[in-house]
Amino acid sequence: MTRLETVPCDACGTTNTDDILVQEDLAFPKSGELFHIVECKDCHLRYTNPRPVKEVISEYYFDEYYTLPPPVQINGDQQTTGFRKWSQKIRQNLKIEFYGYPDTGKTKKSWPGSFLKKAFLRLERFRLMIAGREKGIIPYRGEGRVLDIGCGNGSILKGLQKDGWKVYGVEMNHRAAQFAKESLNIDGIPQNLLDAKYPDSFFDVILFNHSLEHMYSPGEILKESERILTDDGLLIISLPNSDSIEAKFFKSYWFPLELPRHLYHFSPKTLEKTLKNNGLRVTKIRGDSGAGTFLLSLDYLYQFKYKKPNRYKRFIKMLVRPFLFTASHLGRSGTITVYAEKMKV
Repeated sequence: MTRLETVPCDACGTTNTDDILVQEDLAFPKSGELFHIVECKDCHLRYTNPRPVKEVISEYYFDEYYTLPPPVQINGDQQTTGFRKWSQKIRQNLKIEFYGYPDTGKTKKSWPGSFLKKAFLRLERFRLMIAGREKGIIPYRGEGRVLDIGCGNGSILKGLQKDGWKVYGVEMNHRAAQFAKESLNIDGIPQNLLDAKYPDSFFDVILFNHSLEHMYSPGEILKESERILTDDGLLIISLPNSDSIEAKFFKSYWFPLELPRHLYHFSPKTLEKTLKNNGLRVTKIRGDSGAGTFLLSLDYLYQFKYKKPNRYKRFIKMLVRPFLFTASHLGRSGTITVYAEKMKV
């Protein structure tokens, strides 16, 4: 059976490409197999080509892959300090005040006055915006039906379910999908969005949390997403930014390349074009100022190029924080979150 296939550009259908880089699977080095990233000369979309065919792609998703911490925690509070309950209370009030969440009446008693409450929450929201953490809160829309495409073990949906959302998921890995189904106490989770046959204009929010780059045809998936999204719905996509300063600095050692699991390597411009081609328009783009992908890329550089451990991780982390903060506000961070809505007819 053929293990690799050569495909045209998913965005414009041409086969006119330039080679960008060649690299093996650095996360799970095994066979020494090399994978290529090419760039379409017409629309500049980058993608893995040739790529593993659907029948064998699961071989590159080892069990360890699903135990890795997710790159982005949406609506989740991962703090373990004694301030956790207070932090959760503040966040719940933020959601009600600024993000359209229904107020059940449980939060009002914890504030001495309306003016003080609003003033404090405005400061807290400003702090989250500056720190690049506001993207962790999903604006509430419509009836609160949310679909997570590539939901993994359901950790994001679990947090949303606690906030009152009606949660749905799609996940290709059977083991992860089964765990999510039991954890969320919901009906079956389909492996493929196209097979789910959801009704038109059904979801108020659709999430792609580091999953769109794994899709065999992002255009096809986004077209279906546009169909099942309500007219006032919101599409939220978090993924690596191939036009980031990180990507240009680390090149083939950039951790988010994730060859061959990442089939597409979007920049803000190519993602915006792909969304537009499928009836969706970008409303805003936010960068991530975290040091996670930078430090993981640095580990790859030391491990595979210099053949020695990185002994300066803590020092480097402190050194690069201002740089990463600036890059995130210039739209050049390693990870971006893109918000999109249906185009108005």
